[in-house]
Amino acid sequence: MSDQQAAKIDGDRTEANRAPRAEEQSASRTWLRLAPVVTALLAAAILSVAVFAAYRAGLHAPFVFDDKPGLAENPSILHVYPLWGAEPGSGPLWPAPDLPTSGRPLVNLSFALNVAYGGLDPFGFHVVNVCLHVLAALVLFALARRTLRLERFEHRFDRAADGLALAAALLWALHPINTETVEYVTQRTELMVGLFYLLTLYG
Repeated sequence: MSDQQAAKIDGDRTEANRAPRAEEQSASRTWLRLAPVVTALLAAAILSVAVFAAYRAGLHAPFVFDDKPGLAENPSILHVYPLWGAEPGSGPLWPAPDLPTSGRPLVNLSFALNVAYGGLDPFGFHVVNVCLHVLAALVLFALARRTLRLERFEHRFDRAADGLALAAALLWALHPINTETVEYVTQRTELMVGLFYLLTLYG
């Protein structure tokens, strides 16, 4: 065998070995791009299941305390349009001054949307409250994960960031201190301010 033939055979072998390596590197880069998305979806699934399991017993609870004047006796949530009228209480974005949602037009609008899609059945209001709590827990997860990966920590928590962030979000989401806020429908005011506050920190 000549030197040229031997060199050609070695070159062919090198190319054959290089192709799988290139494919492996490409697959690795694709996985690295997908990994945060997969982790976020997994965290969302875990948090959703955990929170709904914890609060399922209260989904059929009736209106209590301020729920009655704030929901059952609130004329401003009986329609979505017009959003406001000529006087207080005439639309969801302008609730009457003596209601629990007074000065909280977005909460009042969310109640109007509840009424539009499910009437005054408490079940729908409770489901929305639980969903808002899940959203807040997801933002907390994202916020904790981003914080743990800050440069100031010198990559010490990079590998554990997802697990620690999920543990923190679960602990907060399932803590009994949140029970009143989630179960007491009118306390959607607290749920929404908490969600917007976390979104502000994340932003």
